[in-house]
This record gives sequence, C-alpha cells and structure tokens, in this order.
Amino acid sequence: KKNIFKCSLCKKTFETQNMFEEHRKMDHKFQGNAFTQDKMLNNHDWCSPGMEVVVKDSPRGPGVGLCGQKGVVRGVTPLSGMCSVFMYVIKRAVNIAANHLSPVVPKLGDKLKIILGEDDKDKIGHLLNIGTHKDVQEGLVKLDHSGEVKSFQMRLLCKMESDN
Repeated sequence: KKNIFKCSLCKKTFETQNMFEEHRKMDHKFQGNAFTQDKMLNNHDWCSPGMEVVVKDSPRGPGVGLCGQKGVVRGVTPLSGMCSVFMYVIKRAVNIAANHLSPVVPKLGDKLKIILGEDDKDKIGHLLNIGTHKDVQEGLVKLDHSGEVKSFQMRLLCKMESDN
C-alpha cells in the first residue's frame, strides 16, 4: 500500500515525502493560536483513556505533590471533567481535574492521539518525523485507520500508553 502525504493546513495530497516537504516550505498562515489551545486544554474534551499526561500544577486532594509527574488516564467523568490517572511514581490511580493536566508530547515512533482539530481529533497514529516549519514544531504522523501520512503541530498530539 502506497503512503499518501496530506497537509493538515490546506488538505493538498502528495505521493512522495519529498514533494510534501517541498510543499511545507510554502507560506502557510499560522492556524489557531496558543490562547485557543490553552482554552481547549482547560476543557476536559481532549482527555481520554490511554493518554499519557503530566500534572501541570498542584491540585488539591490526592494529586497534591504530583506536579511535574507523569501518568496515564484510566477514565474520564464526562460532566465533571475529573480524570482517574494512574501515576507512575506512586503506582496507583488518583482523581485529578483535567485542567490540572497537560498532554505528554510524543517522541519518534510513539503511538499518539490527535487531541484537537476538526477533521482528525481522536484519531490514533504513530510519529514518523519531527520538524519545524515557520517556527512551529510539527510532527509527521501515519494514521492507523487509513495509513495516510499527515503533518500536525506537535501541540495537537498526545503520547498514548504503549501496548507492551
């Protein structure tokens, strides 16, 4: 099966990675902004089971003292946005509000989930490459469901718990 490379900004498709990379050099306007992302991450809609997260500030209750520590989301309560997170450091799950969590940025080869975006939100893939375009860090992702290869801003991606 042949890879198809698709630009997430303009939806153009390319048959080779070289053609895709040349296209990325074109002048795309920056889509979205950090304020929008921060607002979305304060909402619990991005958070789902299997995602690796880091505690970004010290919440009250069972999460106290876990600032900067990583864990994996085991469950999310839809109405309250509370997440059950298995914390690696203490080897048990604690309940933490999603607004106290940040997604863990994937590394090359990692399984990931797209956490924001109209067309691709919640899709799973693997990170093939990381680069910078117009001062924005982007990842080249091969989507599991279609085999399609697309470029996403790294801030739109979250590392998933490994299968092994």
